[in-house]
Amino acid sequence: MVTKPIHVVIVAPNQGLALTARQTALNFSTEEPCKIQVVQGDLREGLEKAQELLKSGVDVFISRGGTATLLAQKLEVPVVEIRVSAMDVLRSMRPLMGTARHIAVIGFPNICLGFSSVGELLGMQIEELVLQSEAEAKEVVLAAYQRGIRCMVGDTVSVREARALGMVGYLIESGGEAILTALQQAIQLVKVQRKEREQTALFKAVVDSSRDAIIAVDSQGVITVCNSLSESLFGLDAKSVIGKPVSSALLHPALRKVFTQEEHPAVDVIKIQGKSYAVERYPILMEGEPMGFVASFQSVGKVQEYELQVRNKVFQRGLVARATLDSVIARSKKMMEVKEKALRFATLGSTILLSGPTGVGKEMLAQSIHNLSPHRFGPFVAINCAALPENLLESELFGYEEGAFTGALKGGKPGLFELAHNGTLFLDEISEMSLSLQARILRAMQEREVLRIGGSSMIRVNVHIIAATNKDLRELVQRGAFREDLYYRITVLTLYVPPLRERPEDIPALALHFLHRLSSQHSGPSAFTPDAMELLLKYSWPGNVRELASVVERAFFSTREPQIDRLILEDALIPSFPGPEALRIPSKGGELQSLEREAIKKVLEEEGFHISRAAKRLGIDRSTLWRKLKKMHQPV
Repeated sequence: MVTKPIHVVIVAPNQGLALTARQTALNFSTEEPCKIQVVQGDLREGLEKAQELLKSGVDVFISRGGTATLLAQKLEVPVVEIRVSAMDVLRSMRPLMGTARHIAVIGFPNICLGFSSVGELLGMQIEELVLQSEAEAKEVVLAAYQRGIRCMVGDTVSVREARALGMVGYLIESGGEAILTALQQAIQLVKVQRKEREQTALFKAVVDSSRDAIIAVDSQGVITVCNSLSESLFGLDAKSVIGKPVSSALLHPALRKVFTQEEHPAVDVIKIQGKSYAVERYPILMEGEPMGFVASFQSVGKVQEYELQVRNKVFQRGLVARATLDSVIARSKKMMEVKEKALRFATLGSTILLSGPTGVGKEMLAQSIHNLSPHRFGPFVAINCAALPENLLESELFGYEEGAFTGALKGGKPGLFELAHNGTLFLDEISEMSLSLQARILRAMQEREVLRIGGSSMIRVNVHIIAATNKDLRELVQRGAFREDLYYRITVLTLYVPPLRERPEDIPALALHFLHRLSSQHSGPSAFTPDAMELLLKYSWPGNVRELASVVERAFFSTREPQIDRLILEDALIPSFPGPEALRIPSKGGELQSLEREAIKKVLEEEGFHISRAAKRLGIDRSTLWRKLKKMHQPV
């Protein structure tokens, strides 16, 4: 990239300084490409010339005395002042040595420095008379004259007034060394400013390219950063709000609260104009002292979309939560409250217990929580604690070393705690875990470390635990079937997912969702008849959402009609019964339990007591079928 030459303009208040400046500029050399221009003009004349030259892209002005002060006040471009050096003072005093004892030094503050000290050394009485403006010059010089002072040194305007009164006036001349120093300072100043502008442009590009809306404030609550996404999301204008306090710049109360509330969580969720945003706050520290903080905002809807794009490799390993909170269909007030709680709990990072009957979608909710949590960039690992015998479940959870037992893999195998490091471990049906295994789980949660089977060293893990159960854990604790200490450990946050019978408003939306998903992949019906939908609403759904999905799929593949009618649905609800004449759909009570027992018995007989096939036909999972069989005392 070609560097633009640094354009320096020296505004000389008098002819002598202009000549010295031109000579110094000719001999000046620097590593930076540089253009030096000298113009002559005192005070207002100098200002007018400087303002005209601004159109040519001046980077920095150099001047002296009152002219330098005036330029600095009126121009936005930096002004470097030619300082009066010790050599300049001695040079100005030399003509007066031995001829005058009482001398006045008259000029602006930056001209009068150092003369009193020189006067004491030379045995001369020197009176410093400081001007604050050009208008004072005539009055100050006249007052000196009236006090009997006949010799003076000063800047251009004061010397002009002194000579008009007949006084001896010597101009304080700046030598080449003072001009050279000013040139060096000017070049360095422009270099620093250009570097700062480059860093600012880079910083702005980085901040504006972020997928987060970013707003930063200083320790006084004044806005220092507002990126382009913040402007578009919150209707802000960066130029208007930067430099203003949060209290007046941010109009929305929820947005203002992020910056004004003293005790504020590091991660939170706020609502602005009906949209939810995940908020994270980061302190700005300088040498350990707080200098303000940065807040980043992400649209909750976009968070999951972005994360799924950057985790393709993890997808291939199958350790990713694919469900989002949008995947959880909710029309009922109860499920809307569940979703709101899940959104709030997700940002906290604490252990969560999901409770509710089988088939209500606890794992989908766990995945949704993971995808909104601080652990969302890590893996999501799920295991059903009822699906494996104790010894196998232990090796799956904690892993094992090579040679730990017969059949152990060479090199050993990491457990699910290790695989879930920096992510989430979902323990479904945790109530089915043995007491001894519960103790190991508790220790892993408390100490954040695990020991592989056959291992000798602890492995540190950072895992967010979400557990689920379809049983009353408090009752199990009272019966001694579940550890009390683990119970308190996993119930930091609890979320109950109600069964379908308690939220019938969700049934139509869920049924249509499953039907549309099937019709988008296969040729078949795309709607329910009114009487079929009425039947869906009357049924009590003991298998909940899982059963509903199975029934819809069964009905879908049972007809070629454009709609699923009541007869097709009745066959799909209890496939083991020959037809609608034998079917009665009670909403609750003993009739349903009796009907369920008969259906299970018949399907088991037809499937040769094969548990997996029977469970699939019934639309429930293996562990649910096992529990139902235990209640029925049905031999298998």
